[in-house]
Amino acid sequence: MQRLKLTFWYNIDRCRGGADSIGLPHVGRDAKCINKSRIPLDEETCELGVGGSIEAVEVAVVEVDQKITALSGVVSPRIVLAGTEDGQILQSHLALDSTPGHNKGWRVRFVRHMP
Repeated sequence: MQRLKLTFWYNIDRCRGGADSIGLPHVGRDAKCINKSRIPLDEETCELGVGGSIEAVEVAVVEVDQKITALSGVVSPRIVLAGTEDGQILQSHLALDSTPGHNKGWRVRFVRHMP
Protein backbone atom coordinates (compact mmCIF):
# COMPACT_ATOMS: atom_id res chain seq x y z
CA MET A 1 0.00 0.00 0.00
CA GLN A 2 2.87 2.36 0.79
CA ARG A 3 4.35 1.85 -2.69
CA LEU A 4 0.97 2.58 -4.29
CA LYS A 5 0.68 5.78 -2.25
CA LEU A 6 4.19 6.89 -3.21
CA THR A 7 3.53 6.20 -6.91
CA PHE A 8 0.26 8.13 -6.73
CA TRP A 9 1.91 11.19 -5.19
CA TYR A 10 4.86 10.95 -7.61
CA ASN A 11 2.41 11.14 -10.53
CA ILE A 12 0.51 14.02 -8.90
CA ASP A 13 3.76 15.93 -8.35
CA ARG A 14 4.84 15.39 -11.98
CA CYS A 15 1.53 16.70 -13.25
CA ARG A 16 1.58 19.67 -10.86
CA GLY A 17 5.01 20.53 -12.25
CA GLY A 18 3.60 20.57 -15.79
CA ALA A 19 5.72 17.61 -16.91
CA ASP A 20 3.00 15.21 -18.03
CA SER A 21 -0.62 14.92 -19.13
CA ILE A 22 -3.59 14.08 -16.95
CA GLY A 23 -3.86 10.75 -18.77
CA LEU A 24 -7.52 9.93 -18.24
CA PRO A 25 -8.87 9.68 -21.80
CA HIS A 26 -11.40 7.04 -20.72
CA VAL A 27 -13.25 9.69 -18.67
CA GLY A 28 -12.61 12.57 -21.06
CA ARG A 29 -10.01 14.23 -18.83
CA ASP A 30 -6.82 13.80 -20.90
CA ALA A 31 -5.05 17.14 -21.15
CA LYS A 32 -1.59 18.63 -20.70
CA CYS A 33 -0.76 19.31 -17.07
CA ILE A 34 -0.42 22.94 -16.04
CA ASN A 35 2.40 23.96 -13.72
CA LYS A 36 0.76 24.69 -10.36
CA SER A 37 3.68 23.71 -8.14
CA ARG A 38 3.58 27.11 -6.39
CA ILE A 39 0.18 26.24 -4.88
CA PRO A 40 0.42 24.14 -1.68
CA LEU A 41 -1.16 20.70 -1.85
CA ASP A 42 -1.91 18.38 1.05
CA GLU A 43 -3.26 14.84 1.10
CA GLU A 44 -6.84 16.05 1.55
CA THR A 45 -6.82 17.93 -1.76
CA CYS A 46 -7.85 16.68 -5.16
CA GLU A 47 -8.27 19.23 -7.95
CA LEU A 48 -9.50 16.71 -10.52
CA GLY A 49 -13.12 16.54 -9.44
CA VAL A 50 -13.25 12.83 -8.73
CA GLY A 51 -16.04 11.17 -6.80
CA GLY A 52 -19.64 10.37 -7.40
CA SER A 53 -21.63 7.24 -6.83
CA ILE A 54 -21.77 3.75 -8.22
CA GLU A 55 -25.29 2.44 -8.58
CA ALA A 56 -26.11 -1.13 -7.65
CA VAL A 57 -27.20 -3.22 -10.59
CA GLU A 58 -28.49 -6.20 -8.64
CA VAL A 59 -30.04 -6.94 -5.28
CA ALA A 60 -27.61 -8.16 -2.63
CA VAL A 61 -27.44 -11.93 -2.36
CA VAL A 62 -26.05 -11.91 1.18
CA GLU A 63 -26.64 -9.49 4.03
CA VAL A 64 -24.55 -9.37 7.21
CA ASP A 65 -25.04 -7.39 10.39
CA GLN A 66 -21.36 -6.53 10.86
CA LYS A 67 -19.39 -3.74 9.20
CA ILE A 68 -17.21 -5.23 6.43
CA THR A 69 -13.72 -3.69 6.45
CA ALA A 70 -11.91 -5.99 4.00
CA LEU A 71 -13.08 -8.02 1.03
CA SER A 72 -11.31 -10.52 -1.19
CA GLY A 73 -12.18 -13.46 -3.36
CA VAL A 74 -11.02 -16.54 -5.22
CA VAL A 75 -12.23 -17.39 -8.73
CA SER A 76 -12.02 -21.17 -8.65
CA PRO A 77 -13.70 -22.30 -6.49
CA ARG A 78 -15.87 -19.18 -6.24
CA ILE A 79 -15.26 -18.00 -2.69
CA VAL A 80 -15.67 -14.55 -1.15
CA LEU A 81 -13.87 -13.69 2.08
CA ALA A 82 -15.02 -10.74 4.15
CA GLY A 83 -13.24 -9.35 7.19
CA THR A 84 -15.35 -7.58 9.78
CA GLU A 85 -14.50 -4.65 12.00
CA ASP A 86 -14.38 -6.90 15.10
CA GLY A 87 -11.90 -9.36 13.55
CA GLN A 88 -14.24 -12.04 12.22
CA ILE A 89 -13.65 -13.64 8.83
CA LEU A 90 -16.76 -14.60 6.89
CA GLN A 91 -16.47 -17.03 3.99
CA SER A 92 -19.10 -17.45 1.29
CA HIS A 93 -19.16 -19.97 -1.53
CA LEU A 94 -21.14 -19.33 -4.71
CA ALA A 95 -22.62 -22.29 -6.54
CA LEU A 96 -24.20 -21.23 -9.82
CA ASP A 97 -27.63 -22.58 -10.68
CA SER A 98 -28.06 -24.05 -14.16
CA THR A 99 -30.93 -21.61 -14.80
CA PRO A 100 -29.54 -18.45 -16.47
CA GLY A 101 -29.75 -15.39 -14.23
CA HIS A 102 -30.28 -17.34 -11.00
CA ASN A 103 -27.49 -17.44 -8.43
CA LYS A 104 -28.21 -19.96 -5.71
CA GLY A 105 -26.18 -21.73 -3.12
CA TRP A 106 -24.75 -18.77 -1.21
CA ARG A 107 -23.87 -20.07 2.18
CA VAL A 108 -22.34 -17.68 4.71
CA ARG A 109 -20.49 -19.42 7.46
CA PHE A 110 -18.31 -18.26 10.30
CA VAL A 111 -14.72 -19.32 9.65
CA ARG A 112 -12.65 -17.88 12.46
CA HIS A 113 -12.67 -15.12 15.03
CA MET A 114 -9.42 -13.32 15.66
CA PRO A 115 -9.43 -11.68 19.12
